[in-house]
Amino acid sequence: ALARELAVMRAQAAEALAEGDHMEAHRVLLVARSVDDEDVELAVLWAELMTAMGRQRAARRGWQRVRRLDRSGAKDIGVHDSVV
Repeated sequence: ALARELAVMRAQAAEALAEGDHMEAHRVLLVARSVDDEDVELAVLWAELMTAMGRQRAARRGWQRVRRLDRSGAKDIGVHDSVV
């Protein structure tokens, strides 16, 4: 049940981010991260949101967190090397 709820929140955040609704993406991600702050996909969405909002320090920290959480290297975040 929890995994399904997190999947729904990830989808909601991704949709809001794609639509440029940063406030909604932020709201959803805060809730989702309070449930599971070790979720790599949530960390990626958070870093993408911070990047989209122009919050460079927060984005840099976000991408560094993605690297730490994604020990397996499953997420391709090479395009963000310049921010990390």
